[in-house]
Amino acid sequence: MEEDKKRTLDQSAALTNGHDEPQKKRPLLNNDANRRLSTQEPLGPLTVEDIAQFQKEAIFRQMKAYKRERDLLEDKSVILEKRYSSLEKSFISLDEWWVQLLDTLFPNGSSSSDEVVSLLQFSLNDVEEESDEFKENLEAKNTLIKARISAWVKSHPPNSSTEAEIKESLAKVSQALHSVRTQNQALVSSKSVLTAQVEDLKEKYLSAEKKLERYESPSVARVQQSVIKREDSTDEVDEKSSTDSGKDGNESGAAASVETLAELEKLKTALDNSEATVTKQNDHIKEFEAQISTLNNQIQSLNARLINLPKEDLEKSEIVRSLWLRNDELKKTVDTLKATNEKLDSERSKLRVGQEEFESKIRNEYRTKKESLEQQITKLEQDVARIRSARDDLLSEVNIKKAAESERKKAFEELNSLVSIREARIKTLEEEIARLKDQSDSTASLTKSAISEQINGAANDSDKLELAINLAEKLQRQNKSLLAELPGLEQAFAQAHAKVTSKANDVVEQEALVNKLKAEKVRADEKYFSAMRAKDQLTNENNRLKSQLNKSADLIQQLKELETTHTQTITSLRKQIDELNKAHESHNHDIQASKRSLSERQYRIDSASRHIEQLKEEVRHKTDAVKKEIDSRHSLEIEIEKLKRQVEAKRLTTAGGGSAAEEQLEALRSIAICSLCSKNWKDTAIKVCGHVFCSDCAKDRLNARLRKCPMCNKQYSFNDLLPVHL
Repeated sequence: MEEDKKRTLDQSAALTNGHDEPQKKRPLLNNDANRRLSTQEPLGPLTVEDIAQFQKEAIFRQMKAYKRERDLLEDKSVILEKRYSSLEKSFISLDEWWVQLLDTLFPNGSSSSDEVVSLLQFSLNDVEEESDEFKENLEAKNTLIKARISAWVKSHPPNSSTEAEIKESLAKVSQALHSVRTQNQALVSSKSVLTAQVEDLKEKYLSAEKKLERYESPSVARVQQSVIKREDSTDEVDEKSSTDSGKDGNESGAAASVETLAELEKLKTALDNSEATVTKQNDHIKEFEAQISTLNNQIQSLNARLINLPKEDLEKSEIVRSLWLRNDELKKTVDTLKATNEKLDSERSKLRVGQEEFESKIRNEYRTKKESLEQQITKLEQDVARIRSARDDLLSEVNIKKAAESERKKAFEELNSLVSIREARIKTLEEEIARLKDQSDSTASLTKSAISEQINGAANDSDKLELAINLAEKLQRQNKSLLAELPGLEQAFAQAHAKVTSKANDVVEQEALVNKLKAEKVRADEKYFSAMRAKDQLTNENNRLKSQLNKSADLIQQLKELETTHTQTITSLRKQIDELNKAHESHNHDIQASKRSLSERQYRIDSASRHIEQLKEEVRHKTDAVKKEIDSRHSLEIEIEKLKRQVEAKRLTTAGGGSAAEEQLEALRSIAICSLCSKNWKDTAIKVCGHVFCSDCAKDRLNARLRKCPMCNKQYSFNDLLPVHL
């Protein structure tokens, strides 16, 4: 199979390379298979050669489809080349025309014409290669032509008559351009629709060609019949799966083939009937399209007649009469509206005057109230400043008194502490004196006992006297030293007390001075803050007055501008009123003329509408009758066509074509269904020999240790099994 695929690919490459040469005859793998496929005679099951032939036909059909697409693209490229050549010719002729035009306009200016020719001579290659250079050349060309034309126009000033003619010609050209643009838009829309339709038709054509080739292929027909037979045979086999013998399977396949043949006959008859109905319906559609075209022509003629109705038809029409009456009513309403408009204008002017007076009154009241409130605010601000200054003075005095009192309290506390210290010192000194006295008494007592002991212990009286004299002298010296120390101590205490009191008084005076300076500082801060607040108030007031002055100046300027604009609008409105009066008079004359023309056409329209209604009724009755006849005829034709197809199908079936169909179905069934179990699809191939069976049979034989192919007795294993899709 792989060799067959390679061979088909080589043939397809040869065909694609030499598509212009005449088609060569392709080699066939087997003459018997070709004969069977060409004559559609089922001589047995499809072989490998038949499948290869089927694949080759599929590849050849795809190549034909590619060739058709290539032919379409070549035709399209030829058309585009022709269009490109025509555009190139028109482009070159347009350049030459511009050169000739400028030569005729400027015959004397040779340099200018040479410059223009040099600017105009650029080819289509410049357009394709360098778009920027092309744009620059176009801009230079445009500026040069405009400059030459403007110079020529300045040198030849136009007259009034020529200006009028030019304006008329420009108006005509603009109208023609507008009509051309509308036509262009309509053509563009129709072109887009037609291109879409062409693309759809192209796709339908290619798909129809493919389907036709596939339908005409004999191998495809055989495969489709095999598929139908295979489906029917699988259903029959599933219903009768209990039987294991080969004979019962063949009998069930024959019964399934008979049933499938009957179903095929039914499907063929239904398909023939549907084809007959489709052909008849296509014929009816063509007839309907012809009728629609004739009716469209009639509608267009009637529309043209309605656009250019004669006077008699207009006089007979009731619509025009109603329009005249409506026009009269509208004129009356216009007159009433004008009267009411004038009344409203007068009332509006009165209201405007009253509004201005009221606004001036309110503004004056507002100004007076504003000035009075500003005066009250200034007075209150002055009172607040005065109260704040008095408050600051009182606060400074209170702070000074509080500071003095606190300093006085501190001085008294320090004095009390010094007094307590002095009393404690006095007490200590008194205790010390008492202690010294006690010591002196003790020493005296001790000396007396010691002296008595010493005296008693002395051997002689002379020693005793000496001891007593020594002791007396010592005591005298001690008393003298103590008496000498007491006045020094008293004097030192007095000096220390005087220094402490003077120092305490100095500290009290310094603290009082500091408190006084702090109070003065607080007062100065308060005065500074009050001065800054007054300054801020003055600056704010100044800024507010400046803004008010600027606003008033802006208002004055705006009022002046409004006054100028009002004067301009009044003058323009007066001019417009004069023009409107003139237009109103001309419009009244036109209305009277149109009334006369409408009265003439009213009768024509009435008569034409009546005639149109009569024609519509006649057309309606005739169309209903024609529809009934057409429907009846169509139904009869469809029935006749169905009967013809049924007769042909019966004739073909009775001619003996059933046996051939059964044989063909049996051959296709033997190709697709496993030959061992005759109930499953062939879906597993053996790599060693290439034979195909169902997966269950192939695996069951391996499980039963039958490792040889039933067709050729070649050995195989699980690794040699390959799943395939037929």
